[in-house]
Amino acid sequence: MNRKLFLLCLVGLMMSASANADCEGGTVIGSYCRSNKLMNWWSAYNWCKSNSMRMPTIYDICPSWDGNKGYKCSEMAFGTGQLYGWTTTAEGEDSAYIINFDAGQVSSPNSDNYRSRTERAHALCK
Repeated sequence: MNRKLFLLCLVGLMMSASANADCEGGTVIGSYCRSNKLMNWWSAYNWCKSNSMRMPTIYDICPSWDGNKGYKCSEMAFGTGQLYGWTTTAEGEDSAYIINFDAGQVSSPNSDNYRSRTERAHALCK
């Protein structure tokens, strides 16, 4: 009995270690990996890809999103403070929607060529 319990614990430990390895350089938040550093959109997209993950759309994150900024997405309300994560959903020609992890609020940066020039949000990957 003790041997079986030991093996079960060992397998569980190995599985949890491999799950966290996928989010190296980041923090697990819900079922997503959030980078520990702020990035522009292009860097965030590539960070996800280099970690064998993908950046989600706003609808992946919040299937009930109504298309309006400010909508609270309860699936992403973690009370983590003013941290934002990029999505792949475009908002205009040079921006993308971001999600606030504190309240699950959807917004977008309102600036020219925002995706490439600023480090406004964290990479968010699945």
